[in-house]
Amino acid sequence: MQSGFGLLESGSVSSKNEVNIMVKNAVDVIVGGLSFWMFGYALVYGEDFGISNPFFGWGDFFVSTRSRDVGWVYSKFFFTASFATTATTIVSGAMAERTKLESYMVFSMLNTFAFSIPAHWAWADNGWLTSMGFIDVAGAGPVHIVGGMTALIAALMLGPRKGRFLTSNPSTFGSPTNAVLGMFMLWWGWLGFNCGSTFGISGTKWILAARSAVSTITSSVAGGLTGLILSYVMKSRKFLLDYMINSVLGALVAITAFCALASPLDGIVIGSVAAVLSCICMELMNKLKIDDPVSCFSVHAVNGVWSLLSVGLFSREDIIKHNDAKFDVEDGLFWGGSARILKIQTVAALAISGWTVVVSYIFLKFLQLTIGLRVSEAEEVLGADIVEHNCGGFFYDKNTKKLINLNEQPAEIQNESESDTSDEDGETKEEDEEEKKKRKEEKKKRANERHLRNWCPQPQRSRVYFSAKPVCERKSSIVPPTKTHSPRLKSYRKSFLGTLIGYRNVLKPKSVRRRRSSVASSQSTSTNTLGVDNYSFDNNNGVQEQSDNMPNAPTAGNSSQDKYSVFTVENEMNRPSNDSELRGMPTRVGSVLQTYANPLFETDSKNTKL
Repeated sequence: MQSGFGLLESGSVSSKNEVNIMVKNAVDVIVGGLSFWMFGYALVYGEDFGISNPFFGWGDFFVSTRSRDVGWVYSKFFFTASFATTATTIVSGAMAERTKLESYMVFSMLNTFAFSIPAHWAWADNGWLTSMGFIDVAGAGPVHIVGGMTALIAALMLGPRKGRFLTSNPSTFGSPTNAVLGMFMLWWGWLGFNCGSTFGISGTKWILAARSAVSTITSSVAGGLTGLILSYVMKSRKFLLDYMINSVLGALVAITAFCALASPLDGIVIGSVAAVLSCICMELMNKLKIDDPVSCFSVHAVNGVWSLLSVGLFSREDIIKHNDAKFDVEDGLFWGGSARILKIQTVAALAISGWTVVVSYIFLKFLQLTIGLRVSEAEEVLGADIVEHNCGGFFYDKNTKKLINLNEQPAEIQNESESDTSDEDGETKEEDEEEKKKRKEEKKKRANERHLRNWCPQPQRSRVYFSAKPVCERKSSIVPPTKTHSPRLKSYRKSFLGTLIGYRNVLKPKSVRRRRSSVASSQSTSTNTLGVDNYSFDNNNGVQEQSDNMPNAPTAGNSSQDKYSVFTVENEMNRPSNDSELRGMPTRVGSVLQTYANPLFETDSKNTKL
């Protein structure tokens, strides 16, 4: 059980506190087991009739006996000690990630006292609840109500963890795999708790143990299925881990008081109701911003009360008729019986809850005023693994509040290592400089190539407007011309060439109107309509100005030249502006050509229409 609680709690917190959680669970067994041996057993089962009374026991401190019933005494000590440590372990989940370890060690001893008194009421032969006919087979009241109510008081006094409720999803699973593995270990450990609470397999007690096992299984599986359905319905068709885990554990808690007396069908109903209570209470705690990392109150306290009440609702007189059964069973309220058992169970739940709230508040307040409960903000940010246990290669000095990296070498060793490696460092520096130079040269080449691609795009081949050979080659040897051109040429190049390679038309209405008037006037006066100089591109010599050697401009009737003619601005501006010749063109190229060739072309600021 302690292993299961350790994995569940360590998986539910951040990774920087996993070791601390496991250490706390070990402290529960070490300190809690020692304190129960010292005085816990005496307060639960002590039979010094001069002092022992229905409220607390007295006698058998520092358990050791030579009487004939030594086996019975030792078996009760061993089994009840596991209950006592479990009640304290439940509280450790609610105090996770923000509690001082030294304070928790003292609390583990004090909480043994808080457990022992209700355990005497419920299980001792002279306990006042036992004399009333109270039924609690496996510790729903002394273990789970005590642990759950103490967890609530501790969570309220400590406050939420730093940044816990800053997000809309307050789930804090640091290791979901560990959390699920812890649930499995608790699941099977619970079978041992419930079956072992019958204290024997001889005679007819094996029947009680077998019934405990079956009812525990049916309750847990029904609770798990209900939790998955609730998660699917309430959380946008998602199967959340916290819903499943808390539902299974809540169902296990709910069957503890009634496990030896319940039928399998009773277990199904009790487990399903427990899952609903766990999920609703968990959401309520989050809305109230009460930080309970493992949902200790929702799982243990709420379902512990439900477990006690279920005895008065589902008990049946005819289900157990054995002489070895110590339970005074009669029909419950749902089977047509009286409400006597339900009243007894309700009084017990209220008494145990009230006792736990008062005593736990006194103990925790005492620790808060003396040693202190919560760690500082800096220590909480660093994590308890570093602050308390020096895990992760760091040492935290609590006096100076300094963090020391244990992986760093001392200054003397570091200087020696630097002197030994000085020659190697010099060689590596030279190599680094050469690599930097190479990188700079590569960057320059890439920049030149990008500039050439932007200035001189590679045109696509077309049957009418382009020759078989490209207009220019994308080589680093080609350098753009340095000749200064008119502003109209620059704007033309940007708009026309930009549109040709696939960019959007960047023409503005004013520039379009200005160019439209210049085209209309130049068509009647000059063949070079925009004053564009003709350039040809040589693969070897780069860009050369050869206006005399350019191919002849295509004519409307010369189909042979149209098929493989070179595309130039002058040739295209001399072509007739007939819409039928542009219908086979791509939309963007055709729109640009007709923009400069047809003075009747109309544009607006948003849409361009032919």
